[in-house]
Amino acid sequence: ETGFKSTNGGGNWNAINNGIPDNVSIQALAIDPLTPSTLYAGTELAGIYKTTDGGGNWSALNITLSDFTTVSQVIIDPVQPATVYAGTFPEGIFKSTDGGNSWNLIFDLPALNGFALDPTSPATLYASYVLGLFKSTDGGQNWSEIDFPFQASGISTLTVVPTTPSTLYVGTSSQGIVRKITGGGWMPSFQFATLIRCIVADPVIPSTVYAGSFNNGFFKTTNSGASWSAMNNGLTSLGVNTIAIDPSTPSTFYVGTQGRGVFKSTNGGGSWSAMNSGLPNRVVATLVINPQAPATVYAGTFVTGDCFLTKLNATGASLIYSTYFGGSGGDAANAIALDSAGSAYLTGTTSSASISGVVPFRSLSADRSDAFAAKLAAA
Repeated sequence: ETGFKSTNGGGNWNAINNGIPDNVSIQALAIDPLTPSTLYAGTELAGIYKTTDGGGNWSALNITLSDFTTVSQVIIDPVQPATVYAGTFPEGIFKSTDGGNSWNLIFDLPALNGFALDPTSPATLYASYVLGLFKSTDGGQNWSEIDFPFQASGISTLTVVPTTPSTLYVGTSSQGIVRKITGGGWMPSFQFATLIRCIVADPVIPSTVYAGSFNNGFFKTTNSGASWSAMNNGLTSLGVNTIAIDPSTPSTFYVGTQGRGVFKSTNGGGSWSAMNSGLPNRVVATLVINPQAPATVYAGTFVTGDCFLTKLNATGASLIYSTYFGGSGGDAANAIALDSAGSAYLTGTTSSASISGVVPFRSLSADRSDAFAAKLAAA
């Protein structure tokens, strides 16, 4: 399973994949703010699914995509929730005005990597790819490119500050975060040589913004980006994929990580606790919170693989043994060697926190994966 739900603030998770194939990764989730039992799930190579009963059952939606399309972003119009946008790769942006029953391609942007909506004026949309930034003020019918002087840094994500929507933050792949205020132009906000994966603004205090990075953890500013602080106490994975803020208690939020699952902070990022009971997949791509019942949290995860080793007899006609091993993240075997006693030595990479019987190169991941070495005795 790749879809999960918690009704006690992340204390326990249960799978909610009925209708979604088990081998399909969920890369995006969106929840209807007016009817939170309705959610949309964007998947890797399998289109979009919808539930109207809080994840109990999912149905595939009729969206025309190629066989190699990933739905990486789903946004719901907060005023007219029947209007839904799907950001895809490599197709571009699709729009539905009937709750996902039908879709139209509104922006052919094959390398889309960022997509945001102005919640106070939902017809205003922003979209990005690595070398450009675009804006629409008519619900996606027409788009114009926004001058962005930091194109060489490579855009990786973007967000609109909900309480001051003229303010945008753009994450880059090599130069941190850039901030824009209407009429004020662009200015570097956080110059740091790391890829920014996600940016989320506090829903009440516009000067407070959070960012998750590829391999340097979680960052926070309380002065509109003038300075940023790393907030990684208790965060054992420094690959942060997604951030979800409790709308009723903004000092409480969750992050989904690369290989270590979900972490929760109740003090504005001052400290973190792992919240992974019942969550077997620890590569978490997306998180959303029920705005009317914030203890209910949904998680979308990636399908991950494990290693296996098979030994045949000398003629190759029969099996001596076959085994697999792995942890909660992704594990890949890259090389194998034998000693004179017939023991097999396997090396590879892992994003799992631990693998039974396997010694990782490092006990905690400073980035997104570690090397490992394993010995399997002769059978």
